[in-house]
Amino acid sequence: MSLLFPLLLLLSLISPCPAINPALFSWTHISTNKLRIQLPIRDFLLQIKSFLPEDFDVNPVYNETVRTDKSTTMMAVLLENEEEVGRMFWNTIKYTRGYDVFTQQCDVFYTPYKSFPCGRRKEQVWSWRFGRYGLELTCDGEVQYWQSWNEGDELNQAGVALSRSEACRKLGKSNPDAVVLKFMQGAYVRAVPRVGELKIEPSTEGLMVTTPWVTTPSPTQTTSSPLPGQVNFGRDFPTCDCWVAECGYCTLPSCTVRLDMFTSDTGIVVRSELGWADKDLNSIALFDEEGEAIGNLQWGLSGIYMTGCLGCRTPREIRRARSPLGPTSWSFSMKEGVVRLKVYSFSVGEAEFTHRLKGECLERYSKVRRFAFYSSRCGGRFTLQDDMVPGDMVSHFCPTNC
Repeated sequence: MSLLFPLLLLLSLISPCPAINPALFSWTHISTNKLRIQLPIRDFLLQIKSFLPEDFDVNPVYNETVRTDKSTTMMAVLLENEEEVGRMFWNTIKYTRGYDVFTQQCDVFYTPYKSFPCGRRKEQVWSWRFGRYGLELTCDGEVQYWQSWNEGDELNQAGVALSRSEACRKLGKSNPDAVVLKFMQGAYVRAVPRVGELKIEPSTEGLMVTTPWVTTPSPTQTTSSPLPGQVNFGRDFPTCDCWVAECGYCTLPSCTVRLDMFTSDTGIVVRSELGWADKDLNSIALFDEEGEAIGNLQWGLSGIYMTGCLGCRTPREIRRARSPLGPTSWSFSMKEGVVRLKVYSFSVGEAEFTHRLKGECLERYSKVRRFAFYSSRCGGRFTLQDDMVPGDMVSHFCPTNC
């Protein structure tokens, strides 16, 4: 009895970890307009499967006092120790005017979608990623929204100082352990583990244990890098989509290539098809050393985008330099904070787009040490340069069909 009492006392003082319902690892139907789930959102992707309504109005009458007043609005309330720390709002369709997505604590970007979500497909899968540098929302893998924790309104329209910047940074430092889902009746919810920082291995006793992920360097090759447009099959790899279960939906470092983008002269050399539609964008996900998502490069003949820091039309010189038949050779680099997108053409020569990152954008993207491809078109290939180290899952064969 003397030994039992201290043991019971010790157990009573230990706070149990929040229990996650195992059913959340599969699609779970939301039967009410308000559902609370236990979910440490830093360790999981929050995914919502919604359905495009048969009839909808993309230009409704607006209430001037309310910024988001549409019937397709969804809300996720973040809780930490039962106290609210954040709110995210988003719509399931793109509206003609107004705003489609925002984070209440980071009120600098009330953002319209750059394209109709999920390609207007009936079934939509939304994914919220609560990361070290910011908050990201994708629809079927296409980035629709990015919010940096270091951005927020300093003044309102009347010039009165607000505390949004501090509120946004505070949200980024929080550790939510539960989510309240509102206005999602009829949709489905799922939690996808973010295992980017851990590698799961079977122990000798058959139990699952976690160990820090360590890169195994590839044997050094002395073959020089091929010129743009040339194919070197020994060092060319397909631009496999990391947004698959085998890659933890772009969270496994083993599906990335290690490269210090801030010092690399060549950057990433790719051969791929170029198109005009949003679905034809070439997309590269950028990560820090630990595999935490920093942002994405997306570009095509219609536009060039870097998450939170760049958005413009593709210059005419870049469009003219593309190959009229088959894949086009291009490269992307960010040495010392200068974004360079080069397109190579035997008929036109080399065309280049440059943009110098500044301030918070420079600080954020200077940490890029890994990259992976996602939502890539079939048939694309990239060249493994001498300053690159591929992850264990990077191979000549993609883990899933194109």
